Amino acid sequence: MDFDNRKELRYRLRLPVQMILANAVEERRDGFTENISAHGILLRTEGRIPENTRLRLAIDVRLPTRDGRLVGSGVVVRVEPAREKGFLIAVRCVRPFNIREAESQEGK
Repeated sequence: MDFDNRKELRYRLRLPVQMILANAVEERRDGFTENISAHGILLRTEGRIPENTRLRLAIDVRLPTRDGRLVGSGVVVRVEPAREKGFLIAVRCVRPFNIREAESQEGK
């Protein structure tokens, strides 16, 4: 485990994430989480997302009793090129993540 001067514990999680950029025209992007903390998330994307961009985020998760989706929103606070490919996007959450139950396909 790496120790640094960060104030919050980060959890290394690699999960698919869907992002909606709140630009003049809403734009959808896909990526992966790298780590997550109580008030932020580090994302890996193929394309650059400018600092100060507002995002809505959705992360599908498998829970022991059901599937769910973490939804939240944040602001891009840092962007840097990734070592291999793409960009690392640091997002400060402006609203805590909520878990929503995945929609059932039964009865439709």
